Amino acid sequence: GCGRAGQWWAHSPSGARPDILTIAKGIASGLPMSAIVATRDLMQKWPPGAHGGTYGGGSAIAQAAAIATVNVIQSERLAENARTQGDYLTGKLREIASKNDALRDVRGPGLMIGCEFPLGDEGKKIAGAISKHAAEEGLLLLTCGAHGNVVRWAPPLIVATEKIDEGLAIFARALEQATK
Repeated sequence: GCGRAGQWWAHSPSGARPDILTIAKGIASGLPMSAIVATRDLMQKWPPGAHGGTYGGGSAIAQAAAIATVNVIQSERLAENARTQGDYLTGKLREIASKNDALRDVRGPGLMIGCEFPLGDEGKKIAGAISKHAAEEGLLLLTCGAHGNVVRWAPPLIVATEKIDEGLAIFARALEQATK
């Protein structure tokens, strides 16, 4: 996500330079648009039309939304907020994990955080129950991972500490209910 990792791109902190970067959804604030970024040399090796897609280039409205999105992320320093709030959220989730053995790992950069539960049916059941209980209290958390045992946090880039604290309280109650 654009800025969601606490930097413009999730790969940035690694120092890796991808040959090709694909971008979608977040670049136009959810409007249908995608992009492929690569060096000129690499892009010129493909014949015209070989790298198109349904949302490639988007409509004029999606293009305007992409420009506005980039401007807002930059001017409101949303990547920095994602880094700061993500560090806060990760730290608090790790505190919760230290008190509950079912929560095996908390990981992810910025505001792209996964809470991993045990592999197998037990972890999948816990993650699903947490998602359900949290939704009943107004916190939307999705399950993900190859085994369905991870609860994914993806707060908005504008999230404030007070809202994170509200979400953490809901999550803690949901975790308690799910692991009884």
